[in-house]
Amino acid sequence: MDVTGKKRHAQANHERSSMPQVYRWGYQRGFAPGNPRVNMDKSPKPQKDRCITDEEDLVIYENASGPVNAAMEIAYRCAARVSDILKMAWNQIRDKGIFIRQGKTGLKQMKPWTKRLRAAGIYAGRGVKMEPLSKLCMGKNIHITV
Repeated sequence: MDVTGKKRHAQANHERSSMPQVYRWGYQRGFAPGNPRVNMDKSPKPQKDRCITDEEDLVIYENASGPVNAAMEIAYRCAARVSDILKMAWNQIRDKGIFIRQGKTGLKQMKPWTKRLRAAGIYAGRGVKMEPLSKLCMGKNIHITV
């Protein structure tokens, strides 16, 4: 498992998680004296973040519907995860800005309105398209993480 864990972290963790059932079977039949898994560490999972290119963002934006464009804009402007955007309700669109509750950290923030953020919040339910961020950022070395 050490060899597997160096190159294939997820596979090593799957093997590690199946060991209790296999070991329990052997222990119940007298083949094993104790649990060797007690002192085993989990293999770290590598981060899989990558930045999409401006061109990729533009293709997505131009082929997506208005609500998807608005979600992309809100996610970028509010530094929110896709899962947080998908869980949003209309009551999070407030007079002072957009209220974001981050699912991973539990952090609650009020993101104040900007011109583009207000447009995205308004357009989210109307299917209206905005100018893509990638066109505004083209050549400025600004990246959006997916």
